[in-house]
Amino acid sequence: MNSKSALPAAFLLALATSLYIPVAQATLIVSGTSDSGLVGEHLQPTLTVSSDEASPDEVDLGHISAWDFKLDWGAAPLSLNVAGSSMTIGGNTYALSDLFNLLDPTATEVLETSGAGFYTFSWFDSDVSGAFDMTGGFAFTADFVASTPGTYAITFGPQSVASSLLDEQFLQFDYAEVSQGQGAMQVTARPQPTPAPEPDVLALVVGGFAALGFARRRRGT
Repeated sequence: MNSKSALPAAFLLALATSLYIPVAQATLIVSGTSDSGLVGEHLQPTLTVSSDEASPDEVDLGHISAWDFKLDWGAAPLSLNVAGSSMTIGGNTYALSDLFNLLDPTATEVLETSGAGFYTFSWFDSDVSGAFDMTGGFAFTADFVASTPGTYAITFGPQSVASSLLDEQFLQFDYAEVSQGQGAMQVTARPQPTPAPEPDVLALVVGGFAALGFARRRRGT
């Protein structure tokens, strides 16, 4: 966990209140994709939160004051490579470590935790004056490695503590629910193929069986 400043109690109270007030379904579009490969390979599904050009956004993406980002894969045999995961905002792609610097660490608090089955970071504008410009939304590309074959979903937090965006007017958007695409991010890991025997080894095996058969025929005569 990385803490860079203290948050005013009034701000925390306002934030907590806003996070637990039910909100209408937003017009932002949330979509997840899937990726597949072999066990041990890097699998890279994406999450995208973007504006619906046909209607106004639920929150002002140009003035975001708080951002909760959560990934949850539970007991699935996955590991997240944080260094290989990235976030694209405004046409620019950032490694997660670079993203934290982009979020103005002198005026904000960034909390980051990770472990088996989850990853999360929370960013707050401590004085509601250095709002973050996320115009158009963002796209997150994860980098997972699976240790066991199977298909696994990665969700964005339960509704009670969902991934969310909060703007300067304390309007909030939860993006735990996927509205379009293939659903939550998903990875499918296939078993590693069984290696074929080397030609020399195969020739020795065939020769051994041939010699064994010849010996049996001689004993039978």
